[in-house]
Amino acid sequence: MDDSTNKPEPPVRTQNLPEGVTAIIVKNPLTKDQKQTYREMLKGADGKFKKKERPLPSSIEATRTVRNYVMKPKEGQTKSELLKMTENMVDIANNRDVNPKTGLRDPKMAGVAVQAYEKVMERAFGKLPIADIDRDSLKYEGPTLIVMPQVEIMHSKVIEETKEEKDRQPIFADVVSIKTNE
Repeated sequence: MDDSTNKPEPPVRTQNLPEGVTAIIVKNPLTKDQKQTYREMLKGADGKFKKKERPLPSSIEATRTVRNYVMKPKEGQTKSELLKMTENMVDIANNRDVNPKTGLRDPKMAGVAVQAYEKVMERAFGKLPIADIDRDSLKYEGPTLIVMPQVEIMHSKVIEETKEEKDRQPIFADVVSIKTNE
């Protein structure tokens, strides 16, 4: 008899609810393998269904989730997402990134792929450590005062322009004649 077999009991709510909120346990439709599952729904004092308050995962948990996703190969595949992304970056660096649909190289798509790779790597593995050279340069960031001594002029004697000097010939050229409109 099918109905006499042991069926799973619906879960019982153990957490406290806010005042006026009712928890309702509802049966889900049977899954493909004929397993019975349940879900919890909340109803407010006004009779309307309410959303469950789900806290955001911590930063450590989010990083762990992204890292696990990147490191595992998808079902039926042998390469992990990280390995596929890294191979794509090597192809872009070697100008072998060709769009399979058009057969052409698209530099915009390559740039977008590189930016996405950087973001995923930063989220999954954190920022790269600062090199010692960069760390030393950070010490000197901020306003810097540079004092420069006054430069001595080679010809300290200032020559005033006179009308006679206008008619002089330049030194750098052999001038045959000078005509002025006066």
